[in-house]
Amino acid sequence: MAGLLDPDFVIGGDGPGRIGQPTDGLLASGTPTWADAWQFNTQAAGDWIDKQRTISEERGLWNPDSGLPTGAGLADALRQYSRALLLGTAAPGEPGLTAAIRHNGKVYRATEDNPTHFGALAQVPAEERASAMGDANNRVFVTERGKVLDREKAADYARSFGIYDPGVPPYAKTHHEFIAEWLPGYRDWLRRPVSE
Repeated sequence: MAGLLDPDFVIGGDGPGRIGQPTDGLLASGTPTWADAWQFNTQAAGDWIDKQRTISEERGLWNPDSGLPTGAGLADALRQYSRALLLGTAAPGEPGLTAAIRHNGKVYRATEDNPTHFGALAQVPAEERASAMGDANNRVFVTERGKVLDREKAADYARSFGIYDPGVPPYAKTHHEFIAEWLPGYRDWLRRPVSE
């Protein structure tokens, strides 16, 4: 049997060749191989990196002569990294916050029926609700990635991504704490028809 480094070894085919060169019959049958995936993704990744370097050069973040980032590029990378640390994620996503109650080591999220902290309080077991309601420091927010933020960190997060209902008062965007009433869609929720 041919080993991985032997000259006659071919993934998905037989006969002499190299890794990444399956026989024509295998490709003609429409079944891609791991080598096809490797080749495609290697090319796609290389194209993406070239595109990002071009964009960075145009923005003055990358020096093509030295192959290193410029001072502005380093500052931009530091800003992105510090935001990722602050928000607890380096992955992109649609920013959002959900009101929640943190009680006895558990986090109870608000529902669509009631997106406020009272909606989250309704998720707390009935026998624990009174003690949960009495603790004002347990009102938190959960990001779209599941990170729990206190009201001050939620305010920073909301400011970073503009997560406010369009009708909030001007001071809401500079206040040191965030409240559920400033979430997008809250005013629509208030105006909803109430069933009888």
